[in-house]
Amino acid sequence: MAATQTPENRANAIKDGEEVDLDAAWDDVVLLEDRAAQRGIQEGLTEGIQRGERQGFRIGAAKGAEIGAEVGFYLGFATTWTQVRKRNPEESSKKEERLSKALAKLASDADAFPAENVKDEDVLQRLRDMRARFKMCCQMLGVAQEMSQPGGGRPAAQVITW
Repeated sequence: MAATQTPENRANAIKDGEEVDLDAAWDDVVLLEDRAAQRGIQEGLTEGIQRGERQGFRIGAAKGAEIGAEVGFYLGFATTWTQVRKRNPEESSKKEERLSKALAKLASDADAFPAENVKDEDVLQRLRDMRARFKMCCQMLGVAQEMSQPGGGRPAAQVITW
């Protein structure tokens, strides 16, 4: 009898005419389906993990680009309006001071927005706060609060877009 009793060794022993344990050979036949199922499960799991990682990367990159464009828009909006207001100074009032502070805070929030994924930070809450501050600035400035999407949105004649 062969020293090691794997299904492959038993098959080779049969070819070579050696004596084979029939119970072990029968067990190989009976357990063939179980081994094939286990191998299928393992291969499927490996393939699923790889596909999931690729899909997650694509979705994450697209969502990250979308959020980055929005944050960049807010930074550009705040910087532009700050510069416009410096060139055309209006009388100093509490409303003007509040607007200046709101624009500065919007710019600093956008500039400090994390470029990397940080587990301990609530990025969505920071984004909601920025959106609220942007809406407040738009209301104080008297401009529409819409950011046009690339290739879509309303025509510029109907609403001011940035």
